[in-house]
Amino acid sequence: MSQDCDAGATAVRHPLHTVMGMTKKLLAIAALSLLVLSASGCSLGITDPGSGSQQPGQNAGEGAGEGAGEGAGEGAGELASGAASGACDDRDLLVDEDGSNLVLTGSCGVVTITASEVAINLETAEGVIVSGSNVTVLATHIDAAEVSGDYVTLNPDTIGSLEFSGDYNTLIAQEADEIAISGNFNIANWSAGAASANDTGNDNTVVAP
Repeated sequence: MSQDCDAGATAVRHPLHTVMGMTKKLLAIAALSLLVLSASGCSLGITDPGSGSQQPGQNAGEGAGEGAGEGAGEGAGELASGAASGACDDRDLLVDEDGSNLVLTGSCGVVTITASEVAINLETAEGVIVSGSNVTVLATHIDAAEVSGDYVTLNPDTIGSLEFSGDYNTLIAQEADEIAISGNFNIANWSAGAASANDTGNDNTVVAP
């Protein structure tokens, strides 16, 4: 993808350096290059916060390849918007593009989701932080999760701790060790682990073992 983006960017930069001598033909070529660059999917919905250089919409080859190293360029840097998959490799990930649909393999660090209308299927994560809405997360295991958004569904096999501070969220798990609910109209359902939840919100439903 980075080659496509670089090619488009080069076509755009050349006429900008000679702006005083532009002809209408060069302007038309520059406009066409921008359309190609936009259509090539260069904007990323997932970044590695540890890279310090890659931002949403930045060329993955230039951003992820520096700071986070080759691993970020091949992992998080290739997890583009829409449907995508990739290995976490113990890295923290930021999902900030609405409508992302992702499959993450291996062990993840902290997965932070600020976007909405997101679906993620991951194996294990050190943490999951959700401030977006209408988000679904499937997982084998999550160490800790914090949900401040609304209409979020978490479905891990096992989870260490969970805090629901948003509304209309749902947890369905086989085992949960610690559950805290301060939001309203949430549902928490698990089969083993903690005997109850610390529920300080209103109109929540707790189904504990």
